[in-house]
Amino acid sequence: MSPGDGGPPPGAAPLAGSVAVVSGASGGIGSAIAVSLAQAGAAVVGMARRMDRLERTGERVGAAGREFIGVRADLSDAGSLADASREAWEWKGRVDSVVNAAGTLVRGDLLEVTPADWDETFGVNVRGTFFLTQAFAGRMLARGSGSIVNVTSVAGQVTTRAPAPYSASKAALIQLTRVLAVRLAPAVRVNAVGPAYVRTELNAGWLDAEENLGWVRGRTPLGRVGTPGDVAGAVVVGWDHEVLGQVPVAFLVVDGVTEAVEEDRNRAQRVVARVQERCVASLSRAKCPAAFHVVGQLPAGATGKVRRSAVPRDGGAIYTVLAG
Repeated sequence: MSPGDGGPPPGAAPLAGSVAVVSGASGGIGSAIAVSLAQAGAAVVGMARRMDRLERTGERVGAAGREFIGVRADLSDAGSLADASREAWEWKGRVDSVVNAAGTLVRGDLLEVTPADWDETFGVNVRGTFFLTQAFAGRMLARGSGSIVNVTSVAGQVTTRAPAPYSASKAALIQLTRVLAVRLAPAVRVNAVGPAYVRTELNAGWLDAEENLGWVRGRTPLGRVGTPGDVAGAVVVGWDHEVLGQVPVAFLVVDGVTEAVEEDRNRAQRVVARVQERCVASLSRAKCPAAFHVVGQLPAGATGKVRRSAVPRDGGAIYTVLAG
């Protein structure tokens, strides 16, 4: 059963009967997302370039009691994505959600960035993500329902120590999320999840340097680097239509923030309680993020600890959701 069908029956896993596609499912964040979606009830199509690593993700999904298939997909080769999406769709005759978790990062000093570095980064993080989304979006529109979740980065919003091409590509992906959300509404919901520093193969070497690790910890109130599981919990929430169904486009930032600036006393605050409730129901409290930001206009009539940032963005406020 898909988000557009009104959700699973009472007592069932939140995403029971749904089919999810996860690009980059061989990597740390993508693999964690695939497993979390399986734990929430979804059958999973994992996409990646390396089939051997997809097999390991498939074993973890199988251990959660859900079905899995691996589909080879190279986001740097946009021309191949139509065939990959067709194979994924034909597995169950539909796809309810696409999670764009594939990404790349090329490290180097600002003055040493080459055109090849720039093109490689944008080719995967923006161009490939767009064309994979496009390949599924037409079918979702024809079916009348669907959900797309893009894994972006806080580096697309603020200046971090991430390389310039990576930061620029994630900023482009955030804007692409907004455009897709408007153009594909109301049948297809499009949201984004923006991790801060999460230890993966892409940045493990960088984080192993004591100076870099100290810099990250010093700017994170929780005092630790994020884990792929932190991001996975937010993705489950980002798909769940019952949590964010009233928010046209949400950007959930998983950055370990535990405080916000200004208490929002004028809006009823429904999102935090629902986010944590659904995340815990889908996974476990230990696997749910400690905090979120939600960008968008929140509906009235809610309860929970939500605080509004002093800085409005894009016609809506940035709300920090304090979980737990």
